[in-house]
Amino acid sequence: MVIGDTPRSSVDPPVCLSRHPKDTLACATERDLAVDASWLQGEAATAVAAGASFIDPTDMICSADVCPAVIGRFLVQRDEHHFTTPFSDSLAPLLGTALPAIP
Repeated sequence: MVIGDTPRSSVDPPVCLSRHPKDTLACATERDLAVDASWLQGEAATAVAAGASFIDPTDMICSADVCPAVIGRFLVQRDEHHFTTPFSDSLAPLLGTALPAIP
């Protein structure tokens, strides 16, 4: 199983949120800027060629337009590219249903 690259933030989320505590969408990144679609396609092709399954996490994080800095009660990223531990933990059920059954 290969999990694809995560979206990147165009800002440092904790710093941005400290400047915009009442407007978390001010710290969102447009999906087209946050996601490198060609990189994900390459990762998927490599995984399949190696006989692995591939999960693209983008839709677990981003809407059709933006990748928010906060989802529910969770800060999504601790910096421009790494998820916070609590947010990562919150993805476990989604990842669990995306995993293929083990024969």
